[in-house]
Amino acid sequence: MNTSNLKQHGIALIIFLAISFVLCLPAFQGKVLQSHDNMSWKYMSQEAMQTYEQQGGSIYWSNSMFSGMPSYTFYGGAGYGNYLATVLFKTNDILPRPFFLLFIGFICFYVLASSLRWNQWIRIIASTAFALSSYNPILAIAGHDTKFLAIAFAAMSLGGIIYILNNQHWKGAAIFTLGTALLLTSAHMQIIYYTLMMYVILGISMLVYYIAKKQTQGLVKKIIFIVLAGIIGILPALSSTILTKDYSKYSIRGGKSELTPIGDEKKQDGGLDKDYAFSWSNGIGETFCVLIPRLYGGGSSESYKGETYNLVAERAGEDQAENFSKNLPLYWGPQPFLSGPIYFGAIVVFLFVLSVFLIRSPHKWWIVISSVFFILLSVGKHFSAFNYFLFDHLPLFNNFRTPSMALSIPMFLFPVLGFWALNDILNGKIAKEDVLKYLKISTLIVGGIVLVVGVFSGMFLDFRGDGDGRLLEQLGGSQAQPILDAIIEDRKSAAMKDGLRSLFLIMATAATLWFFMKEKLKAMHVLIIVGLLSTIDLLSIANRYLNSDAFTDKDLAEQAVQPRDVDAQILQDKDPFYRVQDFTINTYNDAKPSYFHKMVGGYHPAKLEIYQDLIERQLTPGATNNSAVYNMLNTKYFIVPAGQGKAQVIPNPNACGNAWFVPSLQYVNTADEEMKALNAPNLFDTTHVDGHFDPKKTAIVRTTFKAQIPQEINSIDSSAYVKLNKYGLNELQYESSNTQDGFAVFSDIYYAGGWVASIDGKESPIIRTNYVLRGLFVPKGKHNITFTLKPHTLNATKPLSMLGCVLVLALFGFGLFQSRKEGNDRMDSANG
Repeated sequence: MNTSNLKQHGIALIIFLAISFVLCLPAFQGKVLQSHDNMSWKYMSQEAMQTYEQQGGSIYWSNSMFSGMPSYTFYGGAGYGNYLATVLFKTNDILPRPFFLLFIGFICFYVLASSLRWNQWIRIIASTAFALSSYNPILAIAGHDTKFLAIAFAAMSLGGIIYILNNQHWKGAAIFTLGTALLLTSAHMQIIYYTLMMYVILGISMLVYYIAKKQTQGLVKKIIFIVLAGIIGILPALSSTILTKDYSKYSIRGGKSELTPIGDEKKQDGGLDKDYAFSWSNGIGETFCVLIPRLYGGGSSESYKGETYNLVAERAGEDQAENFSKNLPLYWGPQPFLSGPIYFGAIVVFLFVLSVFLIRSPHKWWIVISSVFFILLSVGKHFSAFNYFLFDHLPLFNNFRTPSMALSIPMFLFPVLGFWALNDILNGKIAKEDVLKYLKISTLIVGGIVLVVGVFSGMFLDFRGDGDGRLLEQLGGSQAQPILDAIIEDRKSAAMKDGLRSLFLIMATAATLWFFMKEKLKAMHVLIIVGLLSTIDLLSIANRYLNSDAFTDKDLAEQAVQPRDVDAQILQDKDPFYRVQDFTINTYNDAKPSYFHKMVGGYHPAKLEIYQDLIERQLTPGATNNSAVYNMLNTKYFIVPAGQGKAQVIPNPNACGNAWFVPSLQYVNTADEEMKALNAPNLFDTTHVDGHFDPKKTAIVRTTFKAQIPQEINSIDSSAYVKLNKYGLNELQYESSNTQDGFAVFSDIYYAGGWVASIDGKESPIIRTNYVLRGLFVPKGKHNITFTLKPHTLNATKPLSMLGCVLVLALFGFGLFQSRKEGNDRMDSANG
């Protein structure tokens, strides 16, 4: 690569580093982002991470949540052979958050912009527009690191394909291979799925184009490079991807409950329930937030000084008003809550519309079609005829939720097409009369939308949300309604102000381009004006969310993982394996106690389907709360409210322990019968009920497993025992003693995806027992029993992942070296 290109890329890197540093300055001053999802990850992965640090190797299981589940959905350990993952995530951990994320966002889009051979400064401006698009800073604050990285790497991989389509085969193969490998390494399956959808649209569009132009011979070579590079790019993450896919068959994301629904209960036939999956559907009108950020209020906790501030200041003083106005519930759209809007930038949207009229490249149509397609996906249930059809019929699509996430793809396609138009206008590639004609039309279209939808929004929108009723209840008293009215006025005001703001940006950009076409401004003047306007616009919106208030002192953040008095009390018990249930929190939506204990509850969006069934039918707090089920799960301690915000520990003397022999088996034919057989009194119901399930006396087994139990079990030796000798995440070792053949029940969760049992080294079938537990037929005598987790696909795929890392890096280096023969440097220099 020549000196000129190195200098240009160096300038770009310095600018990207500077902007990332400024936005993350508090992080370099010792402060940290206390991101909810990062903290949840820390809580849920603590046991696995601690075990990895002590023992090394890969960790496949965790007992910290939901009585046990595979850990490879949230903790990768050694990466299962994907050393790219190790480097990527360790770099993200070492550098102050979210500096690395933002910098990666800049670089990945810069690669995409470079594939289009734009002016160097337009590449920088467009990369800044993408990286600062409000969704990226919001993702960084929320701790959605993998989602952020996946979106960025999707843009990078697209750049590789465009290089190949532009006949820069080796450079394109190098970038596409690395981009694909990193995209899959991010392991955000929903963004990966969306990216594949985009590539399907791109592939069909380009195939039609090349056939129409009768250029199929050249197309074959491009396809070969794309396919081979893609195959190599898949290899590093092959092991973890297949493990995750294998697990999905047993999880609420891809599994299927065998239970018959009761009442209003819904059981999705393999995949998520529709109501759950479509909760975060963008409102149709809310889509215009890509153009006007606070059209729907912004976020559920916005900082805004207006009527509410004045009202509270008048009644309670300015200090109270200041605190209250920092967390106003301005968002009033149909989603349950929102951290902030997905704002592409008024200038970006304006240039996108202008480019639809001006660009003559075959790439235009697949970009427009993709953008429209993903916008339709984002509205979810508000366009149910389209989205429910896809949910019901597209393979694996019903594994995903949060339709609004689909806007991630247009988030980088809009600046691609938009700044393409700016590049071609400034380079004189488009006729003057066409630019002036469509500049006027685009200004009328986009400016008119902003004027009507934003500036005059009060004439069409009522600014009242579904959550306002709950807000009234929370505020309470005679002051509630006046405060809500003030908040509604602030919503109107925020929408109008942002509408005026967007209108100014559009008109200023249109005027700048008009003056350029009239030869009153030079190209560099346009770049400076548009670049500054776009950057200031997006930087200021990003700063609404990613600012000093988003960071906290490191010491305060560390306090979030300090044990409560009740936690410290329980931790005095040095037994390595027992469970805890916490009734002082949202039991099945809070991972924090998992940092300290092995929990019956926890938080994870893809828990085991059989365990979800158990929660819904037997472990609902305040409803079923089945005492016998808690006992069989070896729930040794309950944390319960003690009044005035305090908590207390209640030991459970009836916990069954880690394993036990039962005197009898009860065979059932169906899942419904199996679940019903578990029925027992509520945990806090002291009324004795005869005939209820007692896990110490009976084990419930499906008749499908009967053939794996050699003989009837109808008695128990009173001195028989099964005890845990060695606790581990991938392996558990027990010792048993019995004077007769018996059936042992283990409080460990049944998972058909890899657990193997052996008795004295000889493999023995694991019997699903009591709907969610493991059982074994154990011959008489003394025995050593071992459970080892050996994921079915790991031995075959881990070597391929390790080889893939080598091949990706080799192809990346070789591809860049070979690209010199294609004259890449000469073309980059001519177009830079």
